[in-house]
Amino acid sequence: MRAALDASSFDWSVLPQIQVTIQPGAGDSATSGSVALDPQVLDMGTFSWAIVQHEFAHQIDFYLLNDAERAQLAQAIGGTQWFPSGATLPHSAYSCERFASLVAWAYWPSVENSLRPSSPAAEAGGMAAAAFRALLSGMLNNSTTAPQPPPGRDFTPELPLMQSSAA
Repeated sequence: MRAALDASSFDWSVLPQIQVTIQPGAGDSATSGSVALDPQVLDMGTFSWAIVQHEFAHQIDFYLLNDAERAQLAQAIGGTQWFPSGATLPHSAYSCERFASLVAWAYWPSVENSLRPSSPAAEAGGMAAAAFRALLSGMLNNSTTAPQPPPGRDFTPELPLMQSSAA
């Protein structure tokens, strides 16, 4: 998992400490302050690296973006709505998923990246990688506050960045 984050040029140190759970059948997901990964996915080697980066990219959203920045990103990268609410839409219809996939692609533009877009309509294809990096960098460089969890989300700041637990 560390290799996946190290392959990315994104500076993950801007995030607070994140709880990582590796558990069979847990699926791959993220909530504020937490990433869950399935060991079967991690066993796929470099194929899994983009998935790991995608789940950690949700932490960028949770902690470092505000609603105005999310709206600006949604306009730039597409999607029907930012977060799921109400009726279930396809994964790529959520701007937060397009954002996470674009982070994984834009900061690790490798032929080995399993989220490499096949077309502009693909989940990570909503914006050219360089333009996306410039847009996100501008947003993160303009941030004047320390990372804070969004209201109403669970947060456990005392957990180490790469703590792993298995149940």
